[in-house]
Amino acid sequence: MAYSMWTFWWLSGNLGEGRRWMEEAPRREPDLPARAELLFVAATLGQAISDFEGTEPLIEESTALFRQLGDKTGVADALGTAGLIALGQGEYDRGLTLTQDAVDLKLEVGEKWGASAMLSFGASVPLSRGDLAEARRLAERGLSLARENGARELIYVALHPLAEIALAEGGHDRAAWLFGEGLTLSAEVGDNSNVAYCLEGLATIADSEDRLERAARLWGAAEGRLEENEIIAYPHASDRAPYHAQVEAARARLDGEAWERAWAEGDSAPPWYTPLATPEALVLVDQALAQVEDGRGPKPDEDSRLTPARHV
Repeated sequence: MAYSMWTFWWLSGNLGEGRRWMEEAPRREPDLPARAELLFVAATLGQAISDFEGTEPLIEESTALFRQLGDKTGVADALGTAGLIALGQGEYDRGLTLTQDAVDLKLEVGEKWGASAMLSFGASVPLSRGDLAEARRLAERGLSLARENGARELIYVALHPLAEIALAEGGHDRAAWLFGEGLTLSAEVGDNSNVAYCLEGLATIADSEDRLERAARLWGAAEGRLEENEIIAYPHASDRAPYHAQVEAARARLDGEAWERAWAEGDSAPPWYTPLATPEALVLVDQALAQVEDGRGPKPDEDSRLTPARHV
């Protein structure tokens, strides 16, 4: 029931409203199992919109109730959310410990969905510390469980740290492919926050290759999506300071008028920035953009092959 409620509010794009409903409901709920789940959902929704401090009392009470009830699955869920809250607050060691405790307990009760998510989220900690081997181990294990479940929302969560690892190792083609697959799956599910984060990843690749106008377009497209929805505080994007620093550094290297024009083009969100098709289509779009920027080839809206069909 808990994940069904969470998923409803998540896909509806009204996380704040869902959090308010879920926080109010336990006050009127005498049934302890139901109260524990409602508190868990309220805390998870609060964590998703970065209200880390406000959600701590909720998840602490939920954890205590699940323990009192002897509900191992509930305890595992609550530990996972507590770990994400800690990661969001910059308490990385505590957050990693809690997410790993959640993984162990989830696997003990056969709950591979949540174990996959926590493994992939936990990969953000060693990744931030430059321990690419450990980050890869966690993310690949998370991806393996995600593919076993056949859950697109788990697959793209695991793909993001793997794309960042590839980027850190200089594997731009592989990173672009992974960000592209993550973008496609995120868009199919309706997760506009992660669509934006994948666009930011593609922009980082363009920036590192000194393709600044393309980077500005992609960053503009990402910004447009984040402005349209309540932002989900994924661990791989919870610290926005490096993003803002990177954007400002890139802006300083390009003519101001060219930057503003490219950013606005991305922010206007043409269809070819949300190709809900395949990574192959993303490669085609990327190649076409390169030709357009070099003064060669058709503009994206002049060739239907460059506008992948929307699935939703």
